[in-house]
Amino acid sequence: MTFEEIRARVEAPEETRFAFDQLAGRLIELSSHVGSSVLTTAVGLVLAAQRDGAPAAWVAAPHRLFFPPDLVDSGVDLAALVVVRVQEPRLAIRAADRLLRSGAFGVVIIDIGDAVAHLPLAAQSRLASLAQKHRSIVACLTEKPASNGSLGSLVSLRAEAKRERTTTTLLMLKDKRHGPGWAHHEECRGPLGLR
Repeated sequence: MTFEEIRARVEAPEETRFAFDQLAGRLIELSSHVGSSVLTTAVGLVLAAQRDGAPAAWVAAPHRLFFPPDLVDSGVDLAALVVVRVQEPRLAIRAADRLLRSGAFGVVIIDIGDAVAHLPLAAQSRLASLAQKHRSIVACLTEKPASNGSLGSLVSLRAEAKRERTTTTLLMLKDKRHGPGWAHHEECRGPLGLR
């Protein structure tokens, strides 16, 4: 990476810091507490990957899976979304590792909820290096308050998602590129029954 590319990343306006190209090659964590909109943000990453022509994958336990009609209503092509159901978080990390090794995915969502407080360093290292190698986004979805730490030291960005009416706000609690404390806002709409 050239000096000019590094400067452009550091000086990027806040509204573009959470863009697909800025997140590529990173292990990120999207946290929520009760009643948050972390799934909305994850769906946005899947949509961005699909618009860019990159396949996306979603790995989760059966009780953590999204509601498919909501994704279709948001514009996600379900036929192009790889969904892997696992029985436990350890298997979710292993499945994500295998998907990333293929080099085919622009984004891999790992929905682990509150089942894991910390990822082992070896798992973080593998996921982060595969994300960098293939310019993929690896996004772990967790349920915990902002006061709890991130999944580990190799997580490049941790954001807490909050919903306020029709806006999703991501507050960056940790960002190794731009520093913490900035926010990203997205206008969103609920499914038909909530409009």
